[in-house]
Amino acid sequence: MKKFRIAVVALYFLSFVSPVVSLAATAPKKVNNGTTKKEVKSSFVMKNSQVTVGDKWSSDLNFVSATDDAGKKLVWKDISKNVTTKGTVDTAKVGKYPVTYTWNKITQTVNVEVIEKPKPKIALKEIKAKSVTITQGQNFDVSQVFESATTTDGKVLSYNDVVSLLKVENLVNTNQPGTYNVTFTSGTLKAVSTVTVVAKKVEPTELKVVNSTLKVGDKWSPNMNFQGVLMSDGTMLNWNQVAKDLVVSGGVDTTKAGNYDITYQYGNFKQTITVTVEAKEIITVQEIKVKDTTLTANAKWEAKDNFDYVLLSNGQKQTWDEIGKDIVVKGAVDTTKPDTYKVTYTYGGKEAVATINVKAQEMVKVQEVVVKDSALELNSKWEAKDNFNYVLMSDGTKREFKDVEKELKIKGEVNTKKAGTYKVVYTLEDKSATATINVKAQEVVKVQEISVKDTNLPRGTKWKARDNFNYVLMSDGTKRQWKDVEKEIKVTGKVDNQQAGTYKVTYKYEDKEATAKVTVKDMEVIKVQSITLKNTTLDYGSKWEAKDNFVSARLTSGVDQSWKDVAKDIKVKGSVDTQKPGTYKVVYTLADKSETATITVKEKKKAVVKPTTKTTKKTYPVTTRKTLPQTGTKENIKLFVGGISLVIGVGSLLIIKLRKEEL
Repeated sequence: MKKFRIAVVALYFLSFVSPVVSLAATAPKKVNNGTTKKEVKSSFVMKNSQVTVGDKWSSDLNFVSATDDAGKKLVWKDISKNVTTKGTVDTAKVGKYPVTYTWNKITQTVNVEVIEKPKPKIALKEIKAKSVTITQGQNFDVSQVFESATTTDGKVLSYNDVVSLLKVENLVNTNQPGTYNVTFTSGTLKAVSTVTVVAKKVEPTELKVVNSTLKVGDKWSPNMNFQGVLMSDGTMLNWNQVAKDLVVSGGVDTTKAGNYDITYQYGNFKQTITVTVEAKEIITVQEIKVKDTTLTANAKWEAKDNFDYVLLSNGQKQTWDEIGKDIVVKGAVDTTKPDTYKVTYTYGGKEAVATINVKAQEMVKVQEVVVKDSALELNSKWEAKDNFNYVLMSDGTKREFKDVEKELKIKGEVNTKKAGTYKVVYTLEDKSATATINVKAQEVVKVQEISVKDTNLPRGTKWKARDNFNYVLMSDGTKRQWKDVEKEIKVTGKVDNQQAGTYKVTYKYEDKEATAKVTVKDMEVIKVQSITLKNTTLDYGSKWEAKDNFVSARLTSGVDQSWKDVAKDIKVKGSVDTQKPGTYKVVYTLADKSETATITVKEKKKAVVKPTTKTTKKTYPVTTRKTLPQTGTKENIKLFVGGISLVIGVGSLLIIKLRKEEL
């Protein structure tokens, strides 16, 4: 019976716990200040639009939709009186016009684009092409083989009239003899032209030989006066290539002085040159140059101290190191005894006498303190030794700053943080000198000039603003490239690469500006003008890619192409093994141009063995990160915790009661 009563009491308590836990689980979430968030349904949507030149435009043409605060859909008529607009649209002029709409505190900006009227469509019924034969290397344009196009109304049009309607496939390689096709397609119409490229005949245009001069006894052969045979394609044939067909008449006797005529003949070309054999010059000694000196007692002396040089008859000068062992020196100098000594130098039948005066030692004094003036930038570093040159002593020696700094007295200071002129006095013994230091304010570097260039652009070719930019010249003489200024430079003007014409693009940087012209032309053959590479040195085991040595490729249109622009077409011959030290040559070929880059891989650096030190591994206490309750859930957690506590309490009482009953 008691167990039954306990169970009833437990159920009674649990009846209170259940609503509390339920309340905690279902309590509404609060936002910011505790109020329930109210959904805002009002909206206002506008769109961009296009109109043709001359057409009318009204503000409702950009309207898409709108709803009020209750979510009800509205039409333009419902809101037009309360809509304000900012901006105008000139339908007489092509361009983009921004218009700002405001309604119910909602603002939207859209663009109204005024476009040209579409050109009337041309309907073709026939296109014709013709076949031609051209010489290797000759310029070729597809317009040369397009004959005509006939419209459905019988009108005959030229290539320029219908180029926008044509799809052209040009397979002609003017540098390679052969037969090629040019295909013109417009819808279902098709015309094919056969272009035959015939080889250009290469013939000799000039035989190049030169005169020369030899000494008696020298060796001579005909190839020494031969330079080459110039061909019509600009190539030069060397001796090995033409020797079997070259006829050489005449000879040279190198044992006898005189003039010898030699005739070279290659095909119809004949040239005569003269080889002059001169007698060998007998070189004699013209003069021995020595100098007089004065020494202090006990100083060191050697014969070479008073020798300058030997002048030969051919004008050459020989030093002591070259001929000292062959020079005969008579006379001696005893530096322990003050006196005047004579020393005679003899060489090649000539002689010269030098006088050495040994004098007693004298007291060495300061003769002069030598300093220098200087100019410094604001905030630069300055030390007293910067303006000191040397101290000249009475014995002719010069003492540096490190030799006299302990005895040298310096008066005056230089404040490099303040522009101005400062005087610093250097004194040693009874001699002084003053240096002037001018601290000048930092110069403001300004833009002096913007350098741009005009270019020609084939229609349809991609254009970038940097293509017409050279550099910005600063007042300090430095040049800034595109990458240095692209974020600050302002570029105005557009280039329509689909429409032939001349476009002006203005570049403005600070207070300077320059204008470049970009001329968009109809299709023309653009060739590679040059390839620019760079040589590099790599560390052993480093990474290398072909693009690392590529700088740019310039086209005949004046446009520079990056690696990204030419990567698909450029051919790279050669490889670099960075695991093997040495010099590698890599050839880059684009169209008919080739250049070679040199890559040097350095020797592997020897590893430096450092002494190992025992380190103690540190341990750190692990902290448990607590997750904080989210905003608006604080009250829910309190109720939930209270409910759980009550359940635990009731459960504990029941367990105690049951155990007592059992006892």
